Amino acid sequence: FEKDLSSFDHTNLSSNEKSVKPLGSVNTAVFSYSGKLMKGHMTFKLWGGRKANPIAMNSECPFGSSVTVAVDVLSPPHGYSMVFPTGKPHSFFRVTEKKKVTVPSADFEVVKKVKTKDPLYKLSSKEKQVLWQYRYYFQDHDSILLPKIVQSMNWGPNDVAELHSLLEGYPVIPPERALELLGSPYPDSVLRAYAVKCISFMSDSELAEFMLQIVQTLKYEPYHSSHLAEFLVLRSVESPNLIGQTFYWHLKSEEHNEEIGARFRSLNRQLLNALPNQKLIELNSQFHLMQELEKIALNVKPVTDKDKRDAFLLNELKGRLSLFNSEQGLTLPLDATVRVKGVVLDKCKTLSSSTVPLWIVFENHDHLADTGIFAIIKAGDDLRQDILILQILSLMDRLWKKRNLDLHIIPYKCVATGDKKGILEVVLQAKTLCDIQEECGKLGAFKSESIERWLKSHNDKFKYQQCQREFTRSCAGYCVATYVLGVGDRHNDNIMIQKSGNMFHIDFGYILGNYLKFAGMERETTPFVLTAEMVRVIGGQEGERSPAFAEFEDLCVNAYLILRRECHIVLTSFSMMLSTGLDQLTSPADLEYLRKALRLNLTEDEAAEHFKNEITRAITNTRIYMNNFIHALVTRGV
Repeated sequence: FEKDLSSFDHTNLSSNEKSVKPLGSVNTAVFSYSGKLMKGHMTFKLWGGRKANPIAMNSECPFGSSVTVAVDVLSPPHGYSMVFPTGKPHSFFRVTEKKKVTVPSADFEVVKKVKTKDPLYKLSSKEKQVLWQYRYYFQDHDSILLPKIVQSMNWGPNDVAELHSLLEGYPVIPPERALELLGSPYPDSVLRAYAVKCISFMSDSELAEFMLQIVQTLKYEPYHSSHLAEFLVLRSVESPNLIGQTFYWHLKSEEHNEEIGARFRSLNRQLLNALPNQKLIELNSQFHLMQELEKIALNVKPVTDKDKRDAFLLNELKGRLSLFNSEQGLTLPLDATVRVKGVVLDKCKTLSSSTVPLWIVFENHDHLADTGIFAIIKAGDDLRQDILILQILSLMDRLWKKRNLDLHIIPYKCVATGDKKGILEVVLQAKTLCDIQEECGKLGAFKSESIERWLKSHNDKFKYQQCQREFTRSCAGYCVATYVLGVGDRHNDNIMIQKSGNMFHIDFGYILGNYLKFAGMERETTPFVLTAEMVRVIGGQEGERSPAFAEFEDLCVNAYLILRRECHIVLTSFSMMLSTGLDQLTSPADLEYLRKALRLNLTEDEAAEHFKNEITRAITNTRIYMNNFIHALVTRGV
């Protein structure tokens, strides 16, 4: 329900009247969980000031609302209840019998075109007619078209009955394709149960990889109890350390959300009741550990002097040593297989950032390990967008490796543990590009030898050759990934390099082409960061003219073409996140950047040429050097 004037004829309204805003809106199910039509007098608490959203969750405003709507639903005569039809369709819904059919050549050309389209493509009326008419043919020959077939329905009672009949004998489609059927456009419970059956064939590692998206689709279920929720709890019991822990923290991180919090709290209680007792103890310990660390992060934030802040941190940690010290060892949200037994106080510190993260070093419970467990604790920073991009980077890495292309991507772990708080994995033996440039003096941002000099200082001649190979591959991977994802704010403190040569990006606050501006002008004008100092490591003294740089170009083009071929899962992964409330991912229009970046309208040869041109554009961009210099000047006074 929405209380506004959207249903009125606005043509005769004044400009002031046309600017009227909705008082509020609420989504609610017409039928109860038991299938009975709601009746009698009902009052709903609206979400004040919100425009009606068809894909919003069924939930009322949980606290006092000044905007309510009252609805009276008349009861059927003679005390009968009206129920939602379930099971086999009634005889008055004619269900088409499955027949051996062939698709005429003209219609088959229509289907061939549809098969090449991405998940965001809008079907024409002709395409819908063909897909729906030959649905039983596709059941046997092109089952992967099921999402498009469902999009061709008109969702009348007869079509729904036909869909249910079709699904009875429909083969299982690949799990990654079935994910799309859990999105907001697919509300039918029978269809969603079919999708759950398909994703049940995912391995634990695959399911954990897509848990971020799958948990979001729980918001599209009409009721707390659903096939999807039951499936996730069952798989959590079967794999408590991977699936159980991942599911727990994804639910926990959104329990504060007013719309979804009640459902996620209920699901987490159900999950904890089902998990083995040992895992329940571990998750409770993780929760309390994170609570204390987040309190410390908030307490140290007001201390402005860095030395005093670090001293304050050590005092706070000392006061809680009993919490960290455990002979049995504690697990962290980042990895249930690694145990820690204390904190290495003299290695803990605060980081210079607006949110003042904590750099915490835990003592490794494994006495054979030669290093501690390093983590960054953040409080006051929304990590959900970072988690999404890191997950997509992990997905890209898997897609590339599936085709024997290893680009040394480092999707470090990041777990949100609540509202604007969480924990991140630290990648060791790495420095920011800004730190590396600083070693070359005040004008280090303009010098082409900075990275080469730093890597050579940590590697002998033989190891440096391996460094070059690793740098070349990782640089190619991140050039393609950041280009496709439209990652912005790429200054020299958001790019890091390991001593082994691996380059990687951090901090993904700007994505999908949302680049920073200064005085109304684009601050970033390069398609991705590829500077002269990077080219020098890749190609040596010959730079762009070297065979090594030609190999780098081939790596980039190959990686780019693979992502184009796998565009379906990339686009689906983003479209399933539209309900998260991320500022830069709120509507299907935000996904248009991905389609544009992948140039899906081009042939492979044209796309390859396009990316080569983007490489040239990146290399010849000079503004990046001034941006890096100014960033270092502002943040470090260099």
